[in-house]
Amino acid sequence: MASAADDSPHLLIPQMKAQFLHCIAQNDDMQNPNNKVLLKEAYDKAKLPAEIEVYAAPHGWCAPDSDSYNMEQAEKAWARLLVQFGKALA
Repeated sequence: MASAADDSPHLLIPQMKAQFLHCIAQNDDMQNPNNKVLLKEAYDKAKLPAEIEVYAAPHGWCAPDSDSYNMEQAEKAWARLLVQFGKALA
């Protein structure tokens, strides 16, 4: 989602008009800890609402049939998504 590369997807943020929720797995964050910073800076610069959080779970934790499923963290992420939908679709 974010990197120092010239074609990083986060560079498209200024063209967007949505609200955003990024639920980042703990092990993904450990591999690229600056990505969330790049995302936050891009959203702030574009004045777009975004929630970015690192979850205490491994990649794939939200899918019930995943080996890395973490019910507590998945429920937290799904709840945040429902709040996001409520704001965006109200």
